[in-house]
Amino acid sequence: MATPNTPDAEPFEDSIAMLKADHQKVRTLFQQYQAASDQARKQQIAEQVFVELETHAQLEEMVFYPRV
Repeated sequence: MATPNTPDAEPFEDSIAMLKADHQKVRTLFQQYQAASDQARKQQIAEQVFVELETHAQLEEMVFYPRV
């Protein structure tokens, strides 16, 4: 596993930063969904949430989990 002194620690830290950014992006999308009154807008946001969650899951499975 990467530690701060290993050469591959930076890519691992980048992955963690990406996961945190994804969490915030989805949180924001959920807030937008709750605030939306138009059904078409809610549908659009929901579809975007699904894409973001799929991307997030792939990042976890391909980069994060193998390293942990």
